[in-house]
Amino acid sequence: MNNKTFKVVVINTETQSVYEAQIPAQNTLQHWYDTIGNGCMLVTNALSIYDEARDIDNALLMDDEILLRLDDIQGGFTFGKGSPVYTNTAIFSGADNMGETCDTSINAEMVAKQIVWLTREQAIEHAEAALNDKCFIKFN
Repeated sequence: MNNKTFKVVVINTETQSVYEAQIPAQNTLQHWYDTIGNGCMLVTNALSIYDEARDIDNALLMDDEILLRLDDIQGGFTFGKGSPVYTNTAIFSGADNMGETCDTSINAEMVAKQIVWLTREQAIEHAEAALNDKCFIKFN
């Protein structure tokens, strides 16, 4: 039986907390979905931070379809002025130089210091604006 796990950093918008968690190596994708929550069934790599010293690509994974489910939005966050808005819970997961999942080298405490939290209402407002911007169709 394989008991291997991978360290991820969870950014939880409902509790406005940042913490480390362990994701089982088996069925990793399903555990990402479960950790992100709110019916997540497709993840996207919203941001990558390459750790050259450890040769690890740290991917910020989040629900790729959350903007299509406004009722499921619980909150959001940014990494400060000029940063994109990230909606709902997201996780940093690592990938080694072979593309295999590994422990993230991201530090939860350092991430927590960078976070600017958005309320549910602010996150929904941003999602609506993003949808209107991306889905604009001009009819003649």
